[in-house]
Amino acid sequence: MYLYALKIILLLAIASAYAIYDVYNKRNVPEIFVYTCFAVGLVMTLTYTITVAVLSILIAVAILAIGYVLYKAGQLGLGDSFEFATISLIMPIQQSAVLIDNNQFGIPFIISVFIATGVFALIAVPIYYAALAPKSQNEKDIRVSKNNIAKGVILFMAYLLLFAYLTFFFGFRIYSLIIILILAIPSAILGFYEKRINMRMIRFVPASSLDEGDIIATNLMSNSEIKYFKGVSKQFGRLATRKLISEIKHTSRKLPVYKAAVPLALFILIGTIVSILFGDILLLLI
Repeated sequence: MYLYALKIILLLAIASAYAIYDVYNKRNVPEIFVYTCFAVGLVMTLTYTITVAVLSILIAVAILAIGYVLYKAGQLGLGDSFEFATISLIMPIQQSAVLIDNNQFGIPFIISVFIATGVFALIAVPIYYAALAPKSQNEKDIRVSKNNIAKGVILFMAYLLLFAYLTFFFGFRIYSLIIILILAIPSAILGFYEKRINMRMIRFVPASSLDEGDIIATNLMSNSEIKYFKGVSKQFGRLATRKLISEIKHTSRKLPVYKAAVPLALFILIGTIVSILFGDILLLLI
């Protein structure tokens, strides 16, 4: 019991520190902190049986491998991958939730964290960027297109079909309907205002002002702009690497960069807390 409490404290402390760095340090997490936390996670595997320890390390390796691929593709920060791996090392399998005595079916704890993180990001991102985030001068001519309306409607209907499926097999449950609606409404908003939300996430900065690890919004660039930068550097893509920055920093053109994107570590913290308290939230649907 004391060891389990220690692991929960470590999870909350590490996830909180990551979130603080992400929010207040311009999404920059010191490498020494990242590697130290990862080392702590490795030490915690010594508290498990050989079988669980090996499983824990294999899961962490898989997370880092997938995370590195996503990092090189400009889809995920490398620090976020290490945070997920560290969380998994500290608690590879969750036996039961703190507040709900429900069977977790041996599901790796990190999967519960992934799901909860994604759910809360899905809820917060469209609400914040569509309604609360400062307007961008570059979004003046952006209107909700027919394609965006269709996308929003399709997403909403997909969630309703999921609810119908769950009701058919498990019966009607009011909290299942509430959870489905909580997911469906923000998803529809995300579909309606996709371009506007993207514009509010970016800032146009000179190539010389890029930081290593920045994500370039190539999806918001014209074909001619992409062609120009690829002519300057064959390395040009979504991820701003040190080599790319050195090759294009002399150009006078500005680039759309996700400088105002949401701090993912904040949602990882929320996902970790929710998973500790309630387990895998998708299991609440059944």
